[in-house]
Amino acid sequence: MLYRLPREAEWEYACRAAGTSQADCSWDYYVHSPTNTLSPQQANFKDSALERTSPVGSYEPNALGIYDMHGNVWEWCEDWYDASQKARVLRGGSWSVDSAYCRSAYRISYTPDYRYDYIGLRLVLSSR
Repeated sequence: MLYRLPREAEWEYACRAAGTSQADCSWDYYVHSPTNTLSPQQANFKDSALERTSPVGSYEPNALGIYDMHGNVWEWCEDWYDASQKARVLRGGSWSVDSAYCRSAYRISYTPDYRYDYIGLRLVLSSR
């Protein structure tokens, strides 16, 4: 068994609560049930006014039972942002940004040596 960062497609699949059809994926946020609005009661982002990370599980999980896919901290992905392979993809938004940056499809990039308190990670258990 091996732990690794999720690939960007794996991260988005988990965020979208396993949605695969166009109808399933026509939403921006996937907390308990899909929606196009995100409230401070659903996730930790700028409007929550916490101005810091919150403990995992402070908000309801999505339909797959996965917590904090929107907000709290940006999450590193295994994928490179572009062909230069100098910056990795981050997904999910954080406590420091507006909800629009927490959408399931939104992505940013940083070089792998970048560190800040609004960046974290989620690991995948892989058999290979």
